[in-house]
Amino acid sequence: MSDAFPPRRVVLLAYPDCQALDVSGPWQVFASANDCAGRPLYELSLVARAPGPLHTNGGLAIVADLDWAGLTARGAPDTLLVAGGSGVFAECRAGHHLDGLREMAPRVRRLGAICTGAFLLARAGLLDGRRATTHWRHARPWRRPTRR
Repeated sequence: MSDAFPPRRVVLLAYPDCQALDVSGPWQVFASANDCAGRPLYELSLVARAPGPLHTNGGLAIVADLDWAGLTARGAPDTLLVAGGSGVFAECRAGHHLDGLREMAPRVRRLGAICTGAFLLARAGLLDGRRATTHWRHARPWRRPTRR
């Protein structure tokens, strides 16, 4: 890859009680790619309801640098990833991120979720007609009945 290419913007969506590993794992992968390349291939941001600290389901505080308005003002990222975690079910009920996800989805090149983050994409209608996977412990209650 030539130095003429600007870094690709990668945004992770976090919320209260998300899984710390679902934020830090992907973040570290992209950060390590930057280190290996010796230059920034990826520009990383964390989006939440509001900029500032939020607590993961393990109690670790992480700091979001953007809210949806700030993300929209900067333009669509290349990649948007939704973290999973026990807080996803409260986020699905509250609907805080649904409009932002629906608005941003057609504008990003790559949209994905880590583990139970798929439920937030599904709630936003972004997985309609698609197959998705998540942790086995959470899949059964959400599975559609099969015809026999």
